[in-house]
Amino acid sequence: MRSVQLISLATKIDQRQQLTLRLARGNVKRLTEENFNPPEIPLTQQRSPLICNQLSGAGGGMPMNTLRDLLILNFLLQLFDGFISLQALSIGAREVNPLVAAAMFNWGVIWGLIYSKSFACVLLLTIFALRHNHQLLARQALTVTASVYACVGLFCLWGVLR
Repeated sequence: MRSVQLISLATKIDQRQQLTLRLARGNVKRLTEENFNPPEIPLTQQRSPLICNQLSGAGGGMPMNTLRDLLILNFLLQLFDGFISLQALSIGAREVNPLVAAAMFNWGVIWGLIYSKSFACVLLLTIFALRHNHQLLARQALTVTASVYACVGLFCLWGVLR
């Protein structure tokens, strides 16, 4: 039974390839639905996305490089926000975050910014460290922080350029 299904599937694939070649040569003017039916895969042979991810080595969840990319994006946004904040403060703006403002008051503008950005990066690394036990939560947290810092950075850049 299984070999008959495989032969039938191979025949359909061969027919599809022949139709594609004829179409490419210009011999077939119109491809109708009755001539071109993709082979149907029985439900027992279909795989769920979870199984496909496990088979591909992704562990059933999000690939690690995506979380790493989100972490790198967050680090770059922290760096960008630090430079934009420094530029905004140099032209007379004031810091609206009370924790960062207190750090800048105690240690100066540059060291206060370095402290706050370093602390934010440590918190991002903490979120990234949770990826093994709480992968979905880590992905969502890194996505939210990247979105917030992108918006804040663009708002500050708009204020500096205005």
